[in-house]
Amino acid sequence: MAQEHFTPTFVGTHRGDATGDRISDSWHRRGLTLVELLVTFAIVSILLSLLLPGLSQAQSAARRLMCAANQSHVGIAIALDSDQNNQRLVRSWFAEIGRPSETMAATVGDPQMLLATAPTPAPSPSADLQLWDGLGKLAYRGSACLDSHEALYCPCHRGDHPLEVEGDAYIFRPSATPWMRFFTNYQYAGHLHSNGDPKSLAVLSVDDVLVADGFRSMLDVNHTTGSNVLRGDLSVRWWASLHDEFTALPTNSDAALLSDSDVIDPDTNPWKVIWSALRRDP
Repeated sequence: MAQEHFTPTFVGTHRGDATGDRISDSWHRRGLTLVELLVTFAIVSILLSLLLPGLSQAQSAARRLMCAANQSHVGIAIALDSDQNNQRLVRSWFAEIGRPSETMAATVGDPQMLLATAPTPAPSPSADLQLWDGLGKLAYRGSACLDSHEALYCPCHRGDHPLEVEGDAYIFRPSATPWMRFFTNYQYAGHLHSNGDPKSLAVLSVDDVLVADGFRSMLDVNHTTGSNVLRGDLSVRWWASLHDEFTALPTNSDAALLSDSDVIDPDTNPWKVIWSALRRDP
């Protein structure tokens, strides 16, 4: 008896149905039209325009927080150094000779060429011919006070003194350039009161200022809307610039070499104006 073969039959869309094949093939081959593609790009652009400002603000806030953490580390280093020096603050020669514009410097540089008219003699060179000054003394070659010089550099800095450029100075000093100057990203208020008396960390308060974000020139301003400020009680607080104090600063580092003594009226000295504003707003 011959064996019968059963062949299944599909209605409408089986392989032998030409209409079903055309519908299936056209569905798989169909792509985006130009209009659909433009609408997709427009939607993506709108979403990006909504998201990017928020991401930028979040990134800026994170960097500002890192800057505040750096100043907290600097405050601890200042306290440790003060404990070793009868509560006196680390010495800044630039603050001592009345040049608040230069207290961002970690080294003195060549006092004969740059500061020949300084009323106070420059410190004696150290064994490696480097005149470390102010905050630079806390971090040179892994000081016991500040274990890393990276804390002296703000992640928001956009000027001439980033960590990548200045950082090697704390580890290696080329013997051919013993008088080269190096800078941090923070401005140091110095070790003296305005009347010349030495500051004692034990009697400073929140109304006093120890360290602020750099403002040697406009390029050194880390945050355009204000500054993190390390105060006398070692707290770090945000100071908002409400009167555009930074706009009076020199536009570049070369212009900042102008001696503060050349500005006769204290009310027009941009560095003294900013220091005064920082002290008025604890």
